[in-house]
Amino acid sequence: MKWIFSLIILLSLLGCSSLKVIHNSNVNEYSRNIIRINKEDILDIDVFLHEYAHYLDDNYIHVTSNIYFKKEIDKTLNLNYKILKQNFLKEFKEEEAVELQDIINAITMGAVKIKYGHSRIYWSFYRNKYREIFANLFVIYYTNKENQKKFIEKNFKGIDISFKNILIEKGLDL
Repeated sequence: MKWIFSLIILLSLLGCSSLKVIHNSNVNEYSRNIIRINKEDILDIDVFLHEYAHYLDDNYIHVTSNIYFKKEIDKTLNLNYKILKQNFLKEFKEEEAVELQDIINAITMGAVKIKYGHSRIYWSFYRNKYREIFANLFVIYYTNKENQKKFIEKNFKGIDISFKNILIEKGLDL
């Protein structure tokens, strides 16, 4: 399955795909079949995969329409945010596990920001929470970040199962 991403990147660079990759951007973002990667992150596979996951979501997955995925994420609203942050800091340093930090930031709608994350205004847009959690999970699983996977399986079991079911359902089992 991993070879398919190399093919998609190659096809997009050759202009043979709906996906366009711009690598001299000032920001890292995905919007309307265009992935923009800033100059500093051009060789960072995690950054590319995160933005690529948004492309997959918009064109193929549609997590904001998946009631099971959304339901599992919404169940986390009752978590104790202070304990969640403490659990993170027991297992990771502040500058580690960027994807997991973004997931925690999303789940708490910006209330918990360890070192990396977005503003509360960013999370106020309905789709962002689900889309960012999906994109970060995609990076964690695709790049096989075992410590982050274990944390997710332990602390967000429902989200983890729902995410894996989406991938299986769409034939993207990693």
